[in-house]
Amino acid sequence: MRTEIVHEFVKTFQLEVPHDYFFELAEAELGSGRYPEAAICIVNSGLVSRFDCRDLCLNLVDVNRVHECKLLLNLAEHLRRPVIEALTSPKHAKTATKLVIDFGLDPESFPELMRIVARNSAIFFISKLFKREDHPEFAPLQKVEDVLAGQPLMLAFLVEELCRHADK
Repeated sequence: MRTEIVHEFVKTFQLEVPHDYFFELAEAELGSGRYPEAAICIVNSGLVSRFDCRDLCLNLVDVNRVHECKLLLNLAEHLRRPVIEALTSPKHAKTATKLVIDFGLDPESFPELMRIVARNSAIFFISKLFKREDHPEFAPLQKVEDVLAGQPLMLAFLVEELCRHADK
Protein backbone atom coordinates (compact mmCIF):
# COMPACT_ATOMS: atom_id res chain seq x y z
CA MET A 1 0.00 0.00 0.00
CA ARG A 2 1.33 3.46 -0.90
CA THR A 3 2.51 5.54 2.03
CA GLU A 4 0.22 8.47 1.29
CA ILE A 5 -2.81 6.14 1.53
CA VAL A 6 -1.77 4.41 4.77
CA HIS A 7 -2.87 7.36 6.97
CA GLU A 8 -6.26 7.56 5.31
CA PHE A 9 -6.69 3.80 5.64
CA VAL A 10 -5.82 3.86 9.35
CA LYS A 11 -8.08 6.86 9.95
CA THR A 12 -11.03 5.56 7.91
CA PHE A 13 -11.04 2.12 9.51
CA GLN A 14 -10.05 3.50 12.92
CA LEU A 15 -7.19 1.08 13.23
CA GLU A 16 -4.70 1.12 16.04
CA VAL A 17 -1.09 0.93 14.97
CA PRO A 18 2.05 0.70 17.11
CA HIS A 19 3.34 4.10 18.27
CA ASP A 20 6.52 4.00 16.15
CA TYR A 21 4.92 2.54 13.00
CA PHE A 22 4.71 5.86 11.14
CA PHE A 23 8.16 6.90 12.35
CA GLU A 24 9.66 3.69 10.95
CA LEU A 25 7.65 4.06 7.74
CA ALA A 26 8.94 7.62 7.24
CA GLU A 27 12.50 6.45 7.96
CA ALA A 28 12.16 3.67 5.39
CA GLU A 29 10.87 6.13 2.78
CA LEU A 30 13.77 8.49 3.48
CA GLY A 31 16.25 5.63 3.29
CA SER A 32 14.86 4.70 -0.11
CA GLY A 33 15.08 8.27 -1.37
CA ARG A 34 11.30 8.61 -1.62
CA TYR A 35 11.26 12.12 -0.20
CA PRO A 36 7.68 13.12 -1.09
CA GLU A 37 6.29 9.98 0.52
CA ALA A 38 8.42 10.52 3.62
CA ALA A 39 7.27 14.14 3.86
CA ILE A 40 3.60 13.17 3.61
CA CYS A 41 4.07 10.53 6.29
CA ILE A 42 5.90 12.98 8.57
CA VAL A 43 3.27 15.68 8.09
CA ASN A 44 0.28 13.38 8.55
CA SER A 45 1.82 11.80 11.65
CA GLY A 46 3.03 15.04 13.23
CA LEU A 47 6.62 13.77 13.34
CA VAL A 48 8.32 16.98 12.20
CA SER A 49 10.37 17.29 15.39
CA ARG A 50 11.80 13.77 15.00
CA PHE A 51 13.37 14.31 11.56
CA ASP A 52 15.87 16.63 9.90
CA CYS A 53 13.17 18.39 7.92
CA ARG A 54 15.50 21.13 6.67
CA ASP A 55 17.46 18.67 4.55
CA LEU A 56 14.25 16.91 3.57
CA CYS A 57 12.84 20.22 2.30
CA LEU A 58 15.96 20.80 0.21
CA ASN A 59 15.71 17.29 -1.24
CA LEU A 60 12.04 17.88 -2.04
CA VAL A 61 12.89 21.06 -3.94
CA ASP A 62 15.61 19.21 -5.84
CA VAL A 63 13.06 16.63 -7.03
CA ASN A 64 10.57 19.39 -7.87
CA ARG A 65 8.11 18.59 -5.06
CA VAL A 66 7.73 22.06 -3.56
CA HIS A 67 4.18 21.34 -2.41
CA GLU A 68 5.40 18.74 0.08
CA CYS A 69 8.16 21.11 1.18
CA LYS A 70 5.53 23.75 1.94
CA LEU A 71 3.50 21.21 3.92
CA LEU A 72 6.52 20.61 6.14
CA LEU A 73 7.23 24.34 6.48
CA ASN A 74 3.61 24.96 7.50
CA LEU A 75 4.23 22.76 10.54
CA ALA A 76 7.84 23.82 11.16
CA GLU A 77 7.82 27.61 10.95
CA HIS A 78 11.27 27.74 12.54
CA LEU A 79 12.66 26.08 9.39
CA ARG A 80 11.33 28.63 6.91
CA ARG A 81 14.28 31.02 7.12
CA PRO A 82 16.99 28.31 7.09
CA VAL A 83 15.37 26.56 4.11
CA ILE A 84 14.95 29.79 2.15
CA GLU A 85 18.52 30.81 2.92
CA ALA A 86 19.76 27.39 1.76
CA LEU A 87 17.77 27.84 -1.46
CA THR A 88 19.30 31.26 -2.07
CA SER A 89 21.18 30.38 -5.23
CA PRO A 90 20.67 31.14 -8.91
CA LYS A 91 19.33 27.59 -9.39
CA HIS A 92 16.63 27.87 -6.71
CA ALA A 93 15.98 31.62 -6.56
CA LYS A 94 12.47 31.32 -8.04
CA THR A 95 11.46 28.68 -5.50
CA ALA A 96 12.98 30.63 -2.61
CA THR A 97 11.18 33.79 -3.74
CA LYS A 98 7.89 31.91 -4.02
CA LEU A 99 8.33 30.61 -0.46
CA VAL A 100 9.02 34.14 0.81
CA ILE A 101 5.82 35.35 -0.84
CA ASP A 102 3.68 32.35 0.14
CA PHE A 103 4.65 32.59 3.80
CA GLY A 104 4.28 36.39 3.89
CA LEU A 105 7.91 36.99 4.85
CA ASP A 106 9.68 40.30 4.33
CA PRO A 107 11.75 40.00 1.13
CA GLU A 108 14.16 42.65 2.43
CA SER A 109 15.20 40.25 5.20
CA PHE A 110 16.74 38.06 2.47
CA PRO A 111 19.19 40.52 0.84
CA GLU A 112 21.23 37.90 -1.02
CA LEU A 113 18.08 36.40 -2.52
CA MET A 114 16.91 39.87 -3.57
CA ARG A 115 20.29 40.47 -5.21
CA ILE A 116 20.01 37.24 -7.19
CA VAL A 117 16.44 38.02 -8.25
CA ALA A 118 17.41 41.56 -9.28
CA ARG A 119 20.35 40.22 -11.28
CA ASN A 120 18.23 37.60 -13.04
CA SER A 121 15.59 40.18 -13.89
CA ALA A 122 18.15 42.68 -15.09
CA ILE A 123 19.89 40.09 -17.26
CA PHE A 124 16.59 39.32 -19.00
CA PHE A 125 16.31 42.94 -20.14
CA ILE A 126 20.04 43.51 -20.67
CA SER A 127 20.25 40.51 -22.99
CA LYS A 128 17.94 42.36 -25.40
CA LEU A 129 20.68 44.97 -25.90
CA PHE A 130 23.05 42.48 -27.42
CA LYS A 131 20.71 40.99 -30.00
CA ARG A 132 20.95 41.98 -33.65
CA GLU A 133 19.08 45.20 -34.39
CA ASP A 134 16.75 43.38 -36.77
CA HIS A 135 15.88 40.75 -34.13
CA PRO A 136 12.30 41.07 -32.80
CA GLU A 137 13.52 41.08 -29.17
CA PHE A 138 16.21 43.72 -29.70
CA ALA A 139 15.92 46.76 -27.41
CA PRO A 140 18.10 49.88 -27.62
CA LEU A 141 20.03 51.04 -24.56
CA GLN A 142 17.56 53.86 -23.83
CA LYS A 143 14.65 51.40 -23.56
CA VAL A 144 16.56 49.11 -21.25
CA GLU A 145 17.60 52.08 -19.11
CA ASP A 146 13.96 53.17 -18.91
CA VAL A 147 12.84 49.71 -17.81
CA LEU A 148 15.53 49.54 -15.12
CA ALA A 149 15.06 53.15 -13.95
CA GLY A 150 14.54 53.43 -10.22
CA GLN A 151 16.25 50.08 -9.62
CA PRO A 152 19.83 50.97 -8.63
CA LEU A 153 20.96 47.37 -8.28
CA MET A 154 19.63 46.48 -11.73
CA LEU A 155 21.25 49.58 -13.23
CA ALA A 156 24.54 48.53 -11.63
CA PHE A 157 24.25 45.16 -13.40
CA LEU A 158 23.59 47.03 -16.66
CA VAL A 159 26.77 49.06 -16.21
CA GLU A 160 28.75 45.89 -15.41
CA GLU A 161 27.48 44.18 -18.58
CA LEU A 162 28.18 47.23 -20.72
CA CYS A 163 31.75 47.41 -19.37
CA ARG A 164 32.24 43.69 -19.89
CA HIS A 165 31.07 43.92 -23.50
CA ALA A 166 33.19 47.06 -24.12
CA ASP A 167 36.30 45.05 -23.16
CA LYS A 168 35.63 42.50 -25.92
